[in-house]
Amino acid sequence: KKIEAGIDIPLGAIGGVRLAGVYNKRDGYFFHPNRAAAGNDVVRSGTADNKGGRVTLALRPTDRLSVDISGEYVRNENIVGAFASYDFNAPGNGPGADCSQNGFVDAAPLIPGGQCIPLNSQVVDSFGDRSSYNGPNTALPLNPNIQDSYAVRGRVEYDFGGATLTYLGGYRRTDQDADLALPNYIYYEFGNAVDTQSHELRLNGETGALTWQGGLFFYNEKINALRGLYSPFIGPNGSFLNTFSRDTDSDSYAAFAQVEYAFSDQFTGIGGLRYTIDKRSGRYGNYGFRFNTAPVAPTGAPPSILDLEQDNEQLTWLAGLNYTPNAETLVYAKVSTGYKSGGFDSVGAYDPETNTAYELGAKLNFGSYGEHLINGNVFYYDYKDLQTPVLLDPSVGQQVFNAGAATIWGVELETAIELSPTDFFSASFNYLNARYDELLASYAIFDTVNPDNNGLADLDPGPAIDQPDLSGNELPQSPAFTITVGYDHIFELGSAGSLTASVFSRFKSEYFLGSFNYRSSRQEAFSQTDLSLKYQPLNEAFSIQAFVRNIEDEQPLAYANFVSAGPDDNFDFQFGAPRTYGVRIGVDF
Repeated sequence: KKIEAGIDIPLGAIGGVRLAGVYNKRDGYFFHPNRAAAGNDVVRSGTADNKGGRVTLALRPTDRLSVDISGEYVRNENIVGAFASYDFNAPGNGPGADCSQNGFVDAAPLIPGGQCIPLNSQVVDSFGDRSSYNGPNTALPLNPNIQDSYAVRGRVEYDFGGATLTYLGGYRRTDQDADLALPNYIYYEFGNAVDTQSHELRLNGETGALTWQGGLFFYNEKINALRGLYSPFIGPNGSFLNTFSRDTDSDSYAAFAQVEYAFSDQFTGIGGLRYTIDKRSGRYGNYGFRFNTAPVAPTGAPPSILDLEQDNEQLTWLAGLNYTPNAETLVYAKVSTGYKSGGFDSVGAYDPETNTAYELGAKLNFGSYGEHLINGNVFYYDYKDLQTPVLLDPSVGQQVFNAGAATIWGVELETAIELSPTDFFSASFNYLNARYDELLASYAIFDTVNPDNNGLADLDPGPAIDQPDLSGNELPQSPAFTITVGYDHIFELGSAGSLTASVFSRFKSEYFLGSFNYRSSRQEAFSQTDLSLKYQPLNEAFSIQAFVRNIEDEQPLAYANFVSAGPDDNFDFQFGAPRTYGVRIGVDF
């Protein structure tokens, strides 16, 4: 059940107020037979229970001054889709003593014993029905992920005549309690508060052939988190394998300027600069292993505290050229650089990420009223130190590795054509080639000699470090081909109104969900098609629409990763939504 509503209330000639709200409640997409058989209260995951409201005030005191302010509150109380987990420690599922069984290979033959990785294991196929599979251990609760978010944002703009001064600002606080059940463990989140604020002051205008803008930007983020990985099977009351606090404070300052100069009626050049300073500090506390401890938060200061700091600065730029041979056509070329600040995780610091992007494209509008559209472009991205997050061991948490280099290039085409006053066609085609040129990382492993050895960062027992190199692997979530096709037709019913039939289909070729390109993290090519039929009575305020999404009932991988924690070695999966259908009623007044 989903309800959305909004109303605009005029405040005379000076402006108005808009009130809007949303309520959404849905049963879980995923059923877990093991929990039903054990009599658990919660046997489904992937639920939704969301509500929120927003108030927006828009004021126009004078022709030159505009003020927009909005505040909102959102509460989400969802049980996230539980992991479907394949246990490599179950009889017959392991790699064997020499890593030669069930698709495993020995990642480090020079090291005695078996350092096994599931490179060619094809275990995702064991979950034939992606809407029904065994969930976490029945001794673990499936708690909802509760998130409360408060936000206020505003925009003040004043037109001086030859220039416009704009202020943009916002503040958001999010409090989260997100206990996450793994196959045999549960992450208890005892506190996770995030405060963010941003402020931007911008001045822009036109002077003859020159269009310009410049400004200042500030962003601050504070995170205070406390969580622990709990096992109910160690000790009479269970035990925490690890409990850690993560307190960080991040500031970002920037100054920017951009100009566009018209050399003629057909040619314009664009240039821009942005200088960014990022400062990040953190205090990471570790309570370590807590034996025979009920699932409660620790008290007192952590026995181990690590103070961390990361400062970065970067100058980025943009240069481009636009050619408009007529009012309907734009041909453009541009080169720009990008930057993402470095940081630190529970393992150590990682470097900033930079990118040089090249793009060449064209935009064409044609038809009597510009109702036809064709856009196309080619692009090439050259990444240095690409930040790649990987979960190797849940007891440690996510780690970030810098890829030495990565190259991404592709082609994009899209069109929207009005075939007739009642027929509309749209389509897009995307080709993407995205690979790591160099990525020195670490493996999660199935150690056949020492089950508690979960990681492998050195492939050679010698004095030099020989890290696993994932160069040549495809970037996650990067299908080579993505194609969409859509068609709408309006049936005019005279005095009875109109009926609009719509079909939209998308196709994705195969892609991987993880940087290691394990076979079980590969999503095969698939398509998903949506249909809808909307009836609109003539001169009436209401409409009714029937719809079905994902007719094929394809549930692509949303997550796939091999993780190792203590004696446990699992390949964990999450899946997309199944086929859904419904009826939507709308009223405008």
